[in-house]
Order: sequence, then C-alpha cells, then structure tokens
Amino acid sequence: MSDYRRVSAFFYGMVAGVYDTLDRLLFRDPERSPRAALARRVPDAGLSVLDVCSGTGAGALEIARRCPSDRALGIDLSEGMLSVAERGAAAAGLRNASFRKADATAVDLPDASFDVVATSLSLHELPPDARAAALREMRRLVVEGGRLLVVEWERPSRGFARGFFSVFPGMLERRGFHEFLDLDWGAFLADYRFELEAVERCAWTKLIIARAR
Repeated sequence: MSDYRRVSAFFYGMVAGVYDTLDRLLFRDPERSPRAALARRVPDAGLSVLDVCSGTGAGALEIARRCPSDRALGIDLSEGMLSVAERGAAAAGLRNASFRKADATAVDLPDASFDVVATSLSLHELPPDARAAALREMRRLVVEGGRLLVVEWERPSRGFARGFFSVFPGMLERRGFHEFLDLDWGAFLADYRFELEAVERCAWTKLIIARAR
C-alpha cells in the first residue's frame, strides 16, 4: 500500500496544473456534470461533508457553492492538488470549504464526524487493499444513517464514445479497470455497511448514492 501513496502523490502533483482544464472539457455540459449531480444530492442544511481523494477540490467546491450553510472538507495525498483546491476556494470566496493532506486509508479524525462522505473518480485507482481500507474509513467517519456519494466512470453504451472508452482509459488506468466498471455496487457496498439507494447517470460517469447502516 505504501507504493500507492508514493505514486499517487507524485503523479497527481505533476498533473495538478492541468487537471481542472481536462475536467471542464470532459464535463462541459452542466446539466450532466457529475460535479453538479454530486452537489445536488447534498442538502443545504448545516451539514458537515468530507470529500475523500478530493484532488483539486472540484466536488468539495461545488458543494460549498451550492450549500452555503454546509461545511466541506477535502482530503488528498497530493500537496500539488490541494494547493490548486485552496486557490480555488480563495478565488471563489468560499469560507465553508477547506482542505488538508490526509491518507484516505487512515484519516486522523474522530468516528462519525460527518453527515456526508463523498469521493469522485478515485476508488477505481486504488489497489484492492487500499480501496477496502478507504471504504472502511468512510464508513467509520460518517454518522449512522449518513449518506455516501461515489462518482465513478461508466462505460458508454454505443457509438464512438464506447469505442474510445474501451481503448483510451485502459492505457492510463490500473489493471482491473474494466472489471471495476462492471461492479455490482449493491453487493460491494453492503460489505462495508452501506445500503445502495440509487444510481444517477451523468456524462461519462455515474453517481452512486448509498446510506450508512
């Protein structure tokens, strides 16, 4: 698991400066953006939200914008990514969004600290042992009955997009990526004491909504 930490921090530190540009190009339709879908599932009700593997903070910042009474904390291993996220919060004047360096598999925060935990486009990148540890941490950190929100890639069903997706991600993602796309999310999340509630289709992705039980 130590290799994953080192490689993740190095790689994402290198791409931090261009990551948001790629994100905007891929999710340019605001109606189908997974960032917007994620934030729509968070009530503006004075909640505490943890964004795990937050990267440049796209998810946490969108939640902070849409939910001004909530508090969003983003955690990530990459200091480069976190610097971009912090600049984004400052530029937007979002005082309800903050960021800190932390390992998703061992977060130094008390049990049941958050009403909502979220993570976007991260679980497929983790090796199986780190993925399991991260999900156990998310369950530990969310209150009983709290919500889990996961954005993950979804294979397009037809046309050029399907052909493109079948080749290109495989060049960049870790082994087992395409198998991960076919995951039975209900059974998978049940192993970590989350109950699947709904799946929302977004551009290139899906939003998985679950409850802690």
